[in-house]
Amino acid sequence: MHVLFDRGLMAVDPATKQVCVAPVLHVYESYAPLNGRRATLVGVDLTAVREHFDVAVATWGPA
Repeated sequence: MHVLFDRGLMAVDPATKQVCVAPVLHVYESYAPLNGRRATLVGVDLTAVREHFDVAVATWGPA
């Protein structure tokens, strides 16, 4: 999962704390269930989470 995060294929919405998986991964039964799950963010810089989320989601194209 860390690789997916690093490659911008997974992000956490800082407003909802939900995991968001890039649409291209929704066809994989290993990754699809992660989409929408709530993440526990303890001691995390929410500004960095927001920046990562914005950049990652922008590369996913139209929903």
